[in-house]
Amino acid sequence: MVLAKEYEKDGRVLILAPESLYGLSTLSKSFEGLERMYRAGHAAAEAIPSFLES
Repeated sequence: MVLAKEYEKDGRVLILAPESLYGLSTLSKSFEGLERMYRAGHAAAEAIPSFLES
C-alpha cells in the first residue's frame, strides 16, 4: 500500500477507497450505512474522467 500511496502523490494512480466504514462490518450491515458508502463511492468516482485525461 505504501507504493500505491507514493504513486498517488505522483499522480500515477487514482485510489478510490472508502475513508470510513460508515458503521458497517462483516457481521452488521445497515441500509443507511450501505447507502452512505454507496453515495461516497459514487461521488469519489467523479474524479475518474479528469484523472484519465491527465
